[in-house]
Amino acid sequence: MRFSYVVKDTKGKTINGTDDAPHEEALVDLLQKQGYYVLKIQPFSETAAQKPSAPIIKKKFSHVKTKLDDLLIFCRQLGTMIDAGVTLIRAIDILSVQVDSKQLSQALAMVKKDIEHGNSLSSSLAKYPKIFNQFWVSLIEVGEASGTMPIVLEKLAFYMEQQAAFRSSIVSAIIYPAILMLVATGAIFFFALVIGPRFKSLFESFHVQLPALTAVLLTTFEVIRTKFLVLVGVLCVIFILVKQFVKTPAGRVQLENFLFSLPTFGNIYKTILVERFTSQMSILVDSGVPILYALDITQRMIGNSIFETVIGNIKNGKIR
Repeated sequence: MRFSYVVKDTKGKTINGTDDAPHEEALVDLLQKQGYYVLKIQPFSETAAQKPSAPIIKKKFSHVKTKLDDLLIFCRQLGTMIDAGVTLIRAIDILSVQVDSKQLSQALAMVKKDIEHGNSLSSSLAKYPKIFNQFWVSLIEVGEASGTMPIVLEKLAFYMEQQAAFRSSIVSAIIYPAILMLVATGAIFFFALVIGPRFKSLFESFHVQLPALTAVLLTTFEVIRTKFLVLVGVLCVIFILVKQFVKTPAGRVQLENFLFSLPTFGNIYKTILVERFTSQMSILVDSGVPILYALDITQRMIGNSIFETVIGNIKNGKIR
């Protein structure tokens, strides 16, 4: 049986050709033994372009945005299919239909077209930074250059599984305090808006002088009740101003220093950043990324300006 194929050689050059083989898997094995990276294989037919295309079935997606679970499933299945000898284009085509994220499905469809035009997988993924960040692109690039794509994808999937487990543990740790804070805040507002005015009327009917602390507390409740909308407006203005200030480099550093100084939460925040740095460096270096390039990638992805400065100093040799 005759097949047409698209492959890349060790120098990254795209090669198109045809060859005879008993079946598709045999031709994949032959091309891989010759040192080629298989992109696409299909039965050769001169009249294939004249055949009517199959009707397009619209898939119902469970969500629009791309979640961590979507990337994890995509990574795991892509590595499995490539390791089994499925061509890259065929694997991307299958996964673009199977994923539950509309955003990811559309991106994979465009990635498939880019690969068919001779682009590498890493350069195609780099066009969608909101889905595939620099960490993804760098690891895929290493896998393409070394011919170890299934191994790299397996490590990337393991990293994302660790991230999901770590995120789950963090959420579990803070959800109970958050609920308590929400309930306490609601109780305070309920007391200020409903119970407080009744106590004030009761005390005023006694015609006695109240303790200073009680008088201040009741006055505060009265202000909250009568000026509630004004207070909400002031808080909104303050929030917007603080948000704009935090976007500046100086404001970002001050916010991060404030978060680090908070009891309990500050230590949790530092732990999250340290875990992110160490896990990213571990998988990058283990996959063959040079350590300086790995530090550069991690510096851009850490998401904290103070840590970015520290990593930059390490990279430039200012910290020994």
